[in-house]
Amino acid sequence: MTDLPQIAPLSRRGLLGGALALGLVTVLGAGRPALAKVTEDQARDLVETVVGKLLDIANSTNDVGRQASEFRAMLAQYMAVDAVARSTLGPRWRELNAEQQAAYQDAFQDYVARKYAPRFNEFSQTRMEIVRTQDYGDRGVIVTSQATLSNGEKAMVDWGVTDRGGSLQLSNIVVEGISLVTSEREMIGSMLEKRGNDVDRLISDMKSGA
Repeated sequence: MTDLPQIAPLSRRGLLGGALALGLVTVLGAGRPALAKVTEDQARDLVETVVGKLLDIANSTNDVGRQASEFRAMLAQYMAVDAVARSTLGPRWRELNAEQQAAYQDAFQDYVARKYAPRFNEFSQTRMEIVRTQDYGDRGVIVTSQATLSNGEKAMVDWGVTDRGGSLQLSNIVVEGISLVTSEREMIGSMLEKRGNDVDRLISDMKSGA
């Protein structure tokens, strides 16, 4: 069991937002097979490692800018960025050229880090306990955990883990049945629409934080 120290009370909504910071994309649900077999023990270890890393960032400093920078580095290490980018942009991804796709992936990491780093401290006094794992073969492993919030409320969190070319990565997080990537896809879709469906403008604004 991993204890997550808290500075402010955390609601289920806060947990949803905080978990979204970790990742992720519905790779398992999208039918894209992992590149190698993941064992349940490996998946469990990865989830525990990621939670520990999140704690390290939350406790290392109160400087939000530094937290965002450290979190961005964590995303690059533990998140399947290419799959995340494809999923959050939806069908428009296929319309981008290679240069635009690379730029969007880069801007997306900045966007996620900047948006969610300030919410790390919402995890204080929250406990995360892994309750089971489910092996989906070549498609990866789902690790189910139970978060106990500071007010005693509980929430179930499912973590998708896949092997992407020899590197274990988080591929999805679902909180109380809500797919987090769906929420972010809707947000980015709205951002794109407000910019007249101009993807280059979207990329620029996500990169700069405009």
